[in-house]
Amino acid sequence: MEQVAARTQLRSEIRQRDGMAFQSLFADIMVRRYRDDFSRVAPWGRDGDRKNDGYLRSARQLFQCYAPKELAQQPMLAKIDTDFKGALPHWEAHFDEWVLVHNELEGTPAWAEQRLRDFEEIHRPLRLSAWGFDHLKDRLLALSRTDVVEIVGQLATDEDFASLEFNDILSVLKHVAATEPAEDLPVIPVPSAKLEANLLSEDVKHLIRSGLRKAQLVRETINRHYDPELGDRTAAWFRRQYQELRSRGLSGDEIFDDLKLKAGFPRSDSRRQAASIALLTHLFESCDIFEAPRP
Repeated sequence: MEQVAARTQLRSEIRQRDGMAFQSLFADIMVRRYRDDFSRVAPWGRDGDRKNDGYLRSARQLFQCYAPKELAQQPMLAKIDTDFKGALPHWEAHFDEWVLVHNELEGTPAWAEQRLRDFEEIHRPLRLSAWGFDHLKDRLLALSRTDVVEIVGQLATDEDFASLEFNDILSVLKHVAATEPAEDLPVIPVPSAKLEANLLSEDVKHLIRSGLRKAQLVRETINRHYDPELGDRTAAWFRRQYQELRSRGLSGDEIFDDLKLKAGFPRSDSRRQAASIALLTHLFESCDIFEAPRP
């Protein structure tokens, strides 16, 4: 369960960070993974960083980070051209591999991979490659639990889900209630086969199944609350949030991640994380949030 939490929280961190914030996340992982073997490079005056965002001595790898708010073909290709060519005068004698570290969660776009291969052919024996989520995930999961928590926050455990109580769920409901509720919308029960219909990753499915263990507790908490309309208002509010996120073309995993944050998912409290996931799971299972499977 902790590895699932670490992977999903790393994805969330990558989605929330761009520019220097993403570079800091990358360097935090690398420094903890490789210690003194990795150099974190910072800009200095007019010289900047001389096209070097990090250097791994033993592997002779030079890293350059690229994390825009929205990835587009021409700006990314221009970044590869400028940063690789700009690094050569300063660092060519010191690296065997140039690595572009990007924030595209689903992998390196084909046109970016092609540009790397073209440059590699021209500049042999130098190698060029791209790192994305999978490379950062593998290095994060190689760290101690203490290091992982320092980077992505506390990790919800099976014990956190098992020990959830009435007040844990109520604290999440109160957080949602403090947000201005949406207009009333019909709440439509849907079948649990939505797990497959929404193309969710195995990690998100695991979180939802963990939350299902406390679905009854969520229902009891809503029913016992002094406000008899709290459950319907909460479901209507989340349905409106879901519709807005879906209209932006986000994937099922990205929508679940954003809804999780809207439920008050804190980095520092694993028990509250479990309560937030339990509430989302209840809404996923019983209300028209996410897509119902087609017949």
